[in-house]
Amino acid sequence: MTQHNQSAESEVVQRHKQVDELFHQTLPAGEPVTEHHVPLNLFESSRQVVVHLALPGCRESGIRLFLDGTTLTVRAERHVGVAEAHETRFYLVHEVPMGTLVRRIPLPAVGLQTDAIKAYFADGMLTVVIPKDEAHQVRELPIHGRRS
Repeated sequence: MTQHNQSAESEVVQRHKQVDELFHQTLPAGEPVTEHHVPLNLFESSRQVVVHLALPGCRESGIRLFLDGTTLTVRAERHVGVAEAHETRFYLVHEVPMGTLVRRIPLPAVGLQTDAIKAYFADGMLTVVIPKDEAHQVRELPIHGRRS
């Protein structure tokens, strides 16, 4: 390897180290990843509210759900491709968040059967189904003939 190639390689390694240091300064170790890293769909039908969260790379055993009033909190752990202790990595692209993922989801304030919530996890998708109270379900009303 020529002196110029060694110098260029050394400069690239230095740049990677600087980027890694900057990344670690902005995202302290042990802190949860920000909430925008957990994409979701939230919809309401006439009978229920449904939340779909994308959690690829997470295991069911590493996912926890909490309900605090009208806020549903999802906390998940993702550890994909963790480096061996003796291995040094210099990421060229690092878009998949690792560690603790958290998402807080505000729910409608009234009309939900929070004691009947069901959650399902398959193929990296978490689905949370919250039925509505019967009194808050949308129902079609009959139309009668003329009023006499």
